[in-house]
Amino acid sequence: MRKYLIAALLVSLLPGRFARGQITAEAVRRAIDSGAKYLERQQDRGSGAWPEHMFPGFPGGTSALALLALLESAVKPDAASIDRGLIYLRSIKPEKTYVVALQTMVYCHARPRDDLARIRENVRWLADAQIKEGATSGMWGYGMS
Repeated sequence: MRKYLIAALLVSLLPGRFARGQITAEAVRRAIDSGAKYLERQQDRGSGAWPEHMFPGFPGGTSALALLALLESAVKPDAASIDRGLIYLRSIKPEKTYVVALQTMVYCHARPRDDLARIRENVRWLADAQIKEGATSGMWGYGMS
């Protein structure tokens, strides 16, 4: 449902004929399915990773984002692409806030029971990485502060 609301919001912001209601829920579903298939084709089947050119210096960031998108698009948590991606994602040590946060969301969405220890480790890492003093107290930087 959330996906449809987001799509409806985006469509309402577009000028011209698209904003007149010509996009159906079925068209949105087909677009989401097409996007999921595209993401699955981009995955390296050997490593389970996606190319990291989007976020250089943040190993696992693109892969975590792709996995989260697949899971949100209704790809089943036991799909082969999710299996491969989780194996890769589990090899990434918590070092960057962005990656750790996305990694944690994927673990919670995909197989929380299998990854409970990793979820707890990441939550501890995030709590430790939170800025404790100064004007930015309560926020996070991109890496361990």
